[in-house]
Amino acid sequence: MTQLIENGQEALVKALQKQEEFMPSMGAGQEQERAIDTKADQVLRDMSTYLSKLDVLGLEAEEIFDEVPLSGPRLELSHRRAIVVQKPNHIVGDVRGDEMDRSVWYDGKTLSLLDKQHNVYAVNQAPDTIDAMLDYVAEELMIGHSIVL
Repeated sequence: MTQLIENGQEALVKALQKQEEFMPSMGAGQEQERAIDTKADQVLRDMSTYLSKLDVLGLEAEEIFDEVPLSGPRLELSHRRAIVVQKPNHIVGDVRGDEMDRSVWYDGKTLSLLDKQHNVYAVNQAPDTIDAMLDYVAEELMIGHSIVL
């Protein structure tokens, strides 16, 4: 049976921190200066301009990655992510795979997370815009922008 957490912030933080354990990050000294191709930069800016004008955006992605434990064999893992964003304040997302089975809903008032792998459902009050909600997740809950996205 799924647990409903009255103060969802604690469960939300724990579930999101668990997700970040599997996300790759650049270690100290790995950052490199690279010249940015002007044509590639313009294509990226044009795409960003186009996407910023959309009221609804949906995407689906499949990711395959290696987890390299300190001891033991390398593991090839995968996730399938789906997300729909409706401006100014709605998101629904789902991620399923080897390390996660989670859904998230944001309605401009609350952020809800269902972690099927750990059998936890958390609901927490959230700011009224997507940008403010993502800032809240990063700054107040001290989690990266990796809810399900």
